[in-house]
Order: sequence, then structure tokens, then C-alpha cells
Amino acid sequence: LVLRMPWLKTNLTNWPDFLLDCFGWKPAALSVYFSSNGQRYLVRSKTIDLGILDEVVLEKIYRPPGLNLSEIKTVVDVGAQIGIFSLWISGLMKKNGGIVLALEPEKENFELLRKNLDLNRSANIRPFNLALSGRRGTAVLYTSSLNRASHSFYFRGLADGQQIVETTTLDSFLEKEGIGQIDLLKIDSEGSEYDILFGASSETFEKIKNIAIEYHNLSNRRCRKTLEVFLKSRGFNL
Repeated sequence: LVLRMPWLKTNLTNWPDFLLDCFGWKPAALSVYFSSNGQRYLVRSKTIDLGILDEVVLEKIYRPPGLNLSEIKTVVDVGAQIGIFSLWISGLMKKNGGIVLALEPEKENFELLRKNLDLNRSANIRPFNLALSGRRGTAVLYTSSLNRASHSFYFRGLADGQQIVETTTLDSFLEKEGIGQIDLLKIDSEGSEYDILFGASSETFEKIKNIAIEYHNLSNRRCRKTLEVFLKSRGFNL
């Protein structure tokens, strides 16, 4: 945390509160943090939400090298959690008149996402209580009260609950919403990234200009190596 002080001071105006929260010294169940670009982030105190805020706003892990934000008009945020990335990228896109489509299947996360959109009066973010997968229908989402960023169709290690959630494919979602181009596809879906990408058509990949993705090694056929080979075959530089 001491090493992160320059980042904190540059990116969060109420950074002392963030430090107190990281040490578990804030009694409030919810906290609001203010970024230097005017965005407000409503998070659950003393939870993984603080780590997501750190990764997205301070470390900017979902901003690929060479990404020209002036050209970004349409963003699809898969695994939006409470909306931190959607808010951050939408704040940078305001001059472009672009939109963010934010997908989050878990109910509590989605409700907090909606509150964040209301808090920021975000007119250019469209929320969807929905999961992308390899098929349309419903599926069991294994949920964790300990780590609310680890809800997954695949990982049950921290799970202490489950929800039946609606699923759809990337192809179907883009067709239904009338999306002709994705300037940035961000995926953080706790193992579903292979279903989402491997199940997408070549026509859909022609619409995607940039991808920022968190991957998980599930098996010999679903790991970093196979993902790299697949994305290169679809014309992406890694």
C-alpha cells in the first residue's frame, strides 16, 4: 500500500479513506470513492470490491497497450461485477459519445451496479442482468459471499450458494442489441471465457477490434496456450 501511494493520490481524491478501508478500519458497510476524472464508485467496504477498484482504476489492467481511447465508441463489459470498469471506461469515452454494455449475472452485484450507474447519472452505460456463455438458456452460477468477484459456472472452491441465471451467446447478444462493431471487448468471467470465445462465429470476430481478457487454466484444451492459438487464428495480435 505504501508503494501504491503515488497512484492513490493521483487517481482517488479521497485516498486516505481507501487506505483505512484496506486495513479494515472503516465501519460503514458501503463506501464511495471519488476518482480524479469525476467518477464515483460505490463499493462494499472491506471486500474484494477494493481490489477490483485498485486493479481497474489504479493499475488500469484492462487497458491494452496501444489502445487509442479516442477511437473507442462501443465497449462490451462481460463480467461487469459492480460496474467499476464500465464506469471508468465510460468516463474516458464521454467526448466520443460512446456506449458501454455491461453484463453481470449475479443479483447482488447487479443491484450494486445499478446503484453505481444512478450515483453517476450514467446515461451511456446499458446494464444487463445476464451471463455470456456457449449457449442460450439458464445455468447454475456458484456464488461466494467471501469473494463476490469469484462467482462462476466452473469454480466451486469458495462457493457457499448458487443462483439460476440467464445465459446467452456473444453472437445472439450482439444480434439482439444491434451491435455492428465492438471497439473493446472486456472479459472477466471466471472460466467462461472459453465458452464465450470458442462459441463465437467468424462474423462476430470480424466485429471485434480489441479484447482485454482475464483467462483461467481449466484443462489442456482450455488454457493460455490454446487461447493464444485460437485468438491468433482469428487475426488478433497478442
